[in-house]
Amino acid sequence: MRIKLLTLHNIACFKGVHSIEIERTRGEQELFAITGATGAGKSTILATLCLALYGRSPKKALSSADFISQGEAEGSIRLSFSHGPHNFEAIWSCRLRKVDGTVFKNPVVKRDIFKEGVPVEGGAEEILGLSFEQFTKTVILPQGEFSRFILASPNERRDILETLWHGPSMKEFNSLLWVKANAMLTEINILKAKHSQLQEIQERSPARHCPDEALEASILTKVNALNVLSSFEKEAKGALAIYAKLQSSIQERQNHERASDQTQILYRKSFRELEVISEEIATAQSDFETSLRAYGKLKHIQGEELALQKVVADASPIMSKIQLLFQKWEDRLALLKKARTEGPAISINGPLAKYSDVLNSLQQKRDQLQSQLFEHKRKRDYYLNQRDLCDGQIREIEATVVSILQTLDVLARKLTLDDFNEGFKTSVQSLTFIAQKDEALNPQQLFSSLDLFLKNELAQQKIQIESDLAFLKNQLKEDSVARQFQSQVIVDLGQVKHALDELMGRYLPLTDLLKVLGRGEFRDYILTSIEDYLIHLANRELAAFCQGRYRLLAGASSHGHEFFVQDTFFIAGNKSGHRRKMASLSGGETFLVGLALALALSELFKGNAEIESFFIDEGLGSLDADSLQETLEGLQLLASQGKQVGIISHIPSLNDQLPTHFQITKNAKGSSTIAMRNL
Repeated sequence: MRIKLLTLHNIACFKGVHSIEIERTRGEQELFAITGATGAGKSTILATLCLALYGRSPKKALSSADFISQGEAEGSIRLSFSHGPHNFEAIWSCRLRKVDGTVFKNPVVKRDIFKEGVPVEGGAEEILGLSFEQFTKTVILPQGEFSRFILASPNERRDILETLWHGPSMKEFNSLLWVKANAMLTEINILKAKHSQLQEIQERSPARHCPDEALEASILTKVNALNVLSSFEKEAKGALAIYAKLQSSIQERQNHERASDQTQILYRKSFRELEVISEEIATAQSDFETSLRAYGKLKHIQGEELALQKVVADASPIMSKIQLLFQKWEDRLALLKKARTEGPAISINGPLAKYSDVLNSLQQKRDQLQSQLFEHKRKRDYYLNQRDLCDGQIREIEATVVSILQTLDVLARKLTLDDFNEGFKTSVQSLTFIAQKDEALNPQQLFSSLDLFLKNELAQQKIQIESDLAFLKNQLKEDSVARQFQSQVIVDLGQVKHALDELMGRYLPLTDLLKVLGRGEFRDYILTSIEDYLIHLANRELAAFCQGRYRLLAGASSHGHEFFVQDTFFIAGNKSGHRRKMASLSGGETFLVGLALALALSELFKGNAEIESFFIDEGLGSLDADSLQETLEGLQLLASQGKQVGIISHIPSLNDQLPTHFQITKNAKGSSTIAMRNL
């Protein structure tokens, strides 16, 4: 707000029309004075500002009719001012009598505000953002009150400050703080409960240590194991077929050997040897197949070329062993032929002919086994050739082999082919033991039992693998949902904790207030807080007035909470300065400190309002010449910041010290006139 023109018509001692064109003072000099003798009407000027804007006077005892010049029927005030980029005009008028001279029972008071010539609905409070009380402390600086304020005792100072304070009352403060504190405490309790609930949910959530990659690898391993078992089932069926053929040959040989005890004994011995050979063949074949499976597993999992070479190297001795076993079997056949030749002749044309047929049959079986052996050798060569083709694939999976091996360790505890082979060997040993105990046991039962065992074992392992796969897939799904939920819980927990910490940070400063709410200490607490903040704002003004020489301090003393001034002026070469009591200040220094506090209060009350016009009512009359000059220099500094500063005083010398002043002169009839003068 910046005042431009004030026009008075029949207001108090100003009969007729009188104007104060403050806008004309703009330029290099924004400091002006309104001077006149005591009772000339200087303070009336300030009252008219309040009437025009708010329809109220700082002097509560005066009514609107009291401001109309004596003997006049009506009076008016026009105030032109700017606020922001807009121009406004506030008009106040009061009529006491009708046209015929009849006195109104109640004066007719009218107040209007125009914005750029257009009437506005809102009042000055909406336009300026200041209440009437704030305006009287912001535009009309109560410097005199603050001069008394800084020299008063702590109790008197609080009384003065409470008089100057026109914000919320102590009772309103009390109620507002209770409501705010209780609301914050309720919010804190809600946040604490939510925080505890989220912590409990987080603690109850099952720990998920298996990452998605490990679960997926475990599932793939299970699938691979199932495929290996299916392949093993096919190979086992082939082995059972070989066992069945051998069993048939052995049965035929046993039937022929019953014709001769000696031949039968030899035959039984050969049968047992053949059983051993057959078992060794089966073992060799199983070892070979195991090597092939190991090769396949290494191709899919390990990917180590040395391991593949070991498989091939291991397969070669096995094939040699098979060849030796077949050679041993041929030697046994030759021994049987020799026994037939050298043994006692029971019947030349009978049993021996049958034995010859048996030998021929066994030779045919041998040829078949050799053919199968050659087939296995062919397969071995094929797999060796496949090794080179796998090298490229091996290099591709080298990067993942470590994690796969770790997963296989977990899988091995649930299902391993070694367990299966061990169970198979155990079953074979058990059946062999039974056969040794009872030589009359039908070999067909042995192979049927083996076949049944393989089928049952494979079925059980397949069911177990499928169950494990289903469990792992379900666990993977649950883990994903749980991780999402847990992540959200962690986010919520962090947000709640942040909100709780922030709220506690705002609540803790109120705890001191809560201790004194509703008691006498509460008033002292609030006023002390206002004092401290005013000192903070006043020090900024003092720094500008006095080039940083003075600084207000508040501290405890034997008389209570007192004010001090830190004077940093050079004293006997000492740069540190010292702390001075307020009573030691000169008149000019006291005026400047009081003015700084008045400006601080103005800053406190105006909030976001832009105030550019200030009036100082009296306070200079008690200053000597030096103090007055010091004070004017401080005010000139304030004016140089683009502020309008008006000094209302009865000191005639101000007319000579300020380039612009408005002289109010009172004539013998009691009327006053206003004249603007420039030096």
